Amino acid sequence: MTHTALITVNAVLDLAVVLAVFAIVRFTHVLHRHDQHGETVHPSQPIPLRLALSADEVEELSQAA
Repeated sequence: MTHTALITVNAVLDLAVVLAVFAIVRFTHVLHRHDQHGETVHPSQPIPLRLALSADEVEELSQAA
């Protein structure tokens, strides 16, 4: 291979690596942004009934209390 071909192949591979890293970073930011809207439950706190039961069961339990 000539030096020109080696430089071209190296540049293309470098660009591919940079684009792959950019895609991974972008994808993880999208996932992180999506997770922020979710409910977090701390292990030391009890799970809220609305997360563990359906809406009908929660209504039934609240009327029984």
